[in-house]
Amino acid sequence: MHESFLVFNGNLTDEVRIQIDQINEDNIRKNRNYSYLDIIDIQLLLKDFIEAQGKFMPEEVEEFSLFLKLHLADGRDFLDKETLSAFLNSAILNTSLKRKSDIYHCIVSSVIVTSYILNPFQEKENHYALFEAWIVLCASLHRYALIMNLKYEEYQSTC
Repeated sequence: MHESFLVFNGNLTDEVRIQIDQINEDNIRKNRNYSYLDIIDIQLLLKDFIEAQGKFMPEEVEEFSLFLKLHLADGRDFLDKETLSAFLNSAILNTSLKRKSDIYHCIVSSVIVTSYILNPFQEKENHYALFEAWIVLCASLHRYALIMNLKYEEYQSTC
């Protein structure tokens, strides 16, 4: 049978969650041949990403402080590019890795964490700050690739 998922990078309100649960129960009760709609929100996504990819969030106090400074920023303001670059280069893009798969996981995690950090800017539709952030990430990834001796073809899909 077909499986249905509603996947999004936010949180459902209680009203929407209750409505989806009621529709699922109604479909079961009336023996409709509809698949159950599973919900995958930001909490479950983050949990799955961490399990699948390893380290995503900073562990050191200084790194977590940088993360919070970025994530709690006023989305209407300019992006603190220096802090974002410092955070990515110190907390996420680990230059001590040896295995290619770990290096690629590191690259993927940088994209995921950056998108999480940019939530306040996304909500305020601050396209200028979003543009700057993705440019900082691309520059950081290029720097990381040079340090890790990666060919552009090996990581180009992330930029």
